[in-house]
Amino acid sequence: MAACCGGGVPWQSVHDGEAYAHEPLRLSVCIEAPRQAMTDVLRRHDNVRALFDNGWLHLFGLDDQGRMAWRYSGDLQWSAMHAVEVNETESRLKVAV
Repeated sequence: MAACCGGGVPWQSVHDGEAYAHEPLRLSVCIEAPRQAMTDVLRRHDNVRALFDNGWLHLFGLDDQGRMAWRYSGDLQWSAMHAVEVNETESRLKVAV
């Protein structure tokens, strides 16, 4: 299979050659901290930032009540999360855990 698909072992972990074994998921990181502090860390650590900027990991900022409030959108930018998006994301995270 690796020869035809070029995916090797990572591909085999989610696909049996005919169909997906499960939906591939990226690791989601949720941090309760000021956005500026998280941005400063990403600015100082290029290798960590690259994981998020290149889509290998997802980064979410929690508000002071532990709710997802911000999504890191790359290039040291953040997007506010809307209530519907928060509910959908939290539901997927619960299933993944």
